[in-house]
Amino acid sequence: MSELAWGDLPALQRDLLLTVVRLDRDGTRATREALTEELGHSTSIGPALEDLTGSAIAIDTSSPPTYTLTPTGNRLLTQHHARVSSVLSARTSPGTVAVPYCPHCDAAITLLSPLGDSTVRATPCGCHLEVSDDDSLYKTLTNALNLTADTDARTHLRQALQLAIARGEQ
Repeated sequence: MSELAWGDLPALQRDLLLTVVRLDRDGTRATREALTEELGHSTSIGPALEDLTGSAIAIDTSSPPTYTLTPTGNRLLTQHHARVSSVLSARTSPGTVAVPYCPHCDAAITLLSPLGDSTVRATPCGCHLEVSDDDSLYKTLTNALNLTADTDARTHLRQALQLAIARGEQ
């Protein structure tokens, strides 16, 4: 079985993970009834919960059964939190960025598209950024991106590439 990734989970399963943690945080037992009440999905919650049980969610068979997160479930939420935080965090100083910013117009970069061997277009601003041919960090990250099929790893490598390109332009 392949490792679970946040982006591979259907929305209901993501909501289940978040709700289990929130109920626990609020001192409420995460029973099937509590989860159903919170999410309002009485008919479809069972299969989604069963799919996660054993991998991302553990079940305590006391009466009534209570759900908690497994280490895998905690990892998924921690990784998702880091991704969301990196996007929502504001830049605190010119040398510290949570997301890459275009060195030409200072817009947040959400995507880089190759235009040639050493030029990429930043989105959404449309600025063209040059990549130095001797930038070893860029070469290493590009090689790593080509070697992995893991979705989460590819996402993080693309983010690192964006930061490396923005860094090289400054």
